[in-house]
Amino acid sequence: MKLDRPSHPDPIAFVIRAKAFKDAADIVTERISPGQVEIREGDYTGFAVIPAVFLYFRSIELALKGVLGHHSVPERRIAREIGHDLALLLDECGRFESLDALGIDSRTETMLRENSDSYSKKWLEYSDDLWCTPDVQALKEACAAVYAAAPAYETE
Repeated sequence: MKLDRPSHPDPIAFVIRAKAFKDAADIVTERISPGQVEIREGDYTGFAVIPAVFLYFRSIELALKGVLGHHSVPERRIAREIGHDLALLLDECGRFESLDALGIDSRTETMLRENSDSYSKKWLEYSDDLWCTPDVQALKEACAAVYAAAPAYETE
């Protein structure tokens, strides 16, 4: 059975989904020691940090798409032209808001731009190199800052 493509979320739905992805990543990273990439707890040893990194990037992506939706950027532009490209999202959001107002300082902007291709081209999901992830704590802090700026779009 083939499903139709879901409708494009409104800005509020983007922000709600951004929080959901952030919350899931937070649950995982709370179990990882600083500087580590694997969880060792009881009988479990695993690399749950890899999907956590993906979840943080997805959260940031969705929060920024909520900004674009709030500014009435057409669905085609958001979904097809920008897609998952974080660098393009930053550029487009910067047309409407300062990145600082969106919780993105220069360090975070650099990290997002440096990892944009890895994220948008699925390198983080399919790489054979398990150690190529960005600094998880920095990414967690960046995601928290972006999300903290996003709720303003939930109430407008």
